[in-house]
Amino acid sequence: SFVVASIRYWNDANDYVLVVPQDANAAWALGTAGGVNVNKNRIHLLSLGFNNPGNGYRNTLQGFATTAAVDTEVMLINGAGVEIGGFKLQGTAGTSDNGTTTAIVRLGTAAAGTPHGLWMHDMVIENTNATGPGGTAPAVVSSGNVAAPGIQGYTFEGVTFSSPDWCPAILVNLAVSGTAGPSNVLFDNCIFTARVQATTDAFLNLGTGVTRYTTVRNSTWFNTNEGTLPASAVIGALLADHPLLLANNTAIGVT
Repeated sequence: SFVVASIRYWNDANDYVLVVPQDANAAWALGTAGGVNVNKNRIHLLSLGFNNPGNGYRNTLQGFATTAAVDTEVMLINGAGVEIGGFKLQGTAGTSDNGTTTAIVRLGTAAAGTPHGLWMHDMVIENTNATGPGGTAPAVVSSGNVAAPGIQGYTFEGVTFSSPDWCPAILVNLAVSGTAGPSNVLFDNCIFTARVQATTDAFLNLGTGVTRYTTVRNSTWFNTNEGTLPASAVIGALLADHPLLLANNTAIGVT
């Protein structure tokens, strides 16, 4: 299994952690060791051998909410300047001995964690629940409670956010980050896909208060449930001084 506690790296030293694929494309099971916690600054956690297309080969880190499975998320990022690339992160939501899994990826925590400048690229982040209520966990949640302008500089490039057989109320939720933000957020060449269950579901929920700007460009939203169409792909507060720019995007199955 993939045990992050055994990896040695220095804080704020631009250390690179390279993960080699297993034979026969076997997934790295997180098991009882808990989720992947990236709590140092300037860490580069990269998968070797991935190919670039959205659904191409990737090293898979998986954690399922069973009686002895991962904790509240598959991956928690609390460090600043972190790069994560080339992985598929997959798991289920629900309750286990180590807590209730409420996100596949969590950025910061309610009390600590400032993942400023996060760069996630060439990734697939997937909730594999087939039905609710376990499918309520978003693919990504920003939880860091940081004063205005909040956590700054998330960049998601070539990332697929997926809940193919069910849909949480919000697939990517940036609006649980406390007092403000996150701000200066960029989604570029990303895919958002979910099987929407209610017209109020959404693919992306913007940050709260001061967000400076949010940009989504060259990206696609897929709703695979033709019987239920969400009212909007993106929801959240739009403030006069904190704009949202949507450029060259396409939505299917959205009203």
